[in-house]
Amino acid sequence: MLSFHSVVTGAFMRVLARVLGDNHSFTLTAPTLPGVSRDYGSFSQAADEVTEARILGGLHFRNSCNIGHEAGYACADYLVANFLLPLESEDEQ
Repeated sequence: MLSFHSVVTGAFMRVLARVLGDNHSFTLTAPTLPGVSRDYGSFSQAADEVTEARILGGLHFRNSCNIGHEAGYACADYLVANFLLPLESEDEQ
């Protein structure tokens, strides 16, 4: 069994890290939690926090989150390598 939340968050954050570089600071908020926000120094930090939150919340074992995280990273790497490619300029056509 794996943590689907770890798969999705791992993939999303890995795509951002691969396209923009990992070291970007950002803040996440949720409309269902007014006044609550989380600050991150990198995309990988946010993905790692999901793993810890799922474990500490009693929802998954560490192995389930680690496998999910790696599956998300593998999916993201495939997407970036095969689909998120630069557009050809008119000069190259």
